Amino acid sequence: MDTVKRPWTLYGNLGATESIATACAVMTHANMIPEDRQVVLGISDGFIHISVGIEDPEDLMLGLDEALNQL
Repeated sequence: MDTVKRPWTLYGNLGATESIATACAVMTHANMIPEDRQVVLGISDGFIHISVGIEDPEDLMLGLDEALNQL
């Protein structure tokens, strides 16, 4: 999450036109206890939700590729 660059945006809201990445365990579902989040919803601590917006597809793929290569 720390290495994702533009055009990706780190965001907790899924209602936008830009591409966003969300770490659900610490953002959208942070209010749940870990056991419920993992067992009931299947959201692990490393689960990342991405939502693709209207940016250039090449830019989006490049941004994700660069971030994933740093893992």
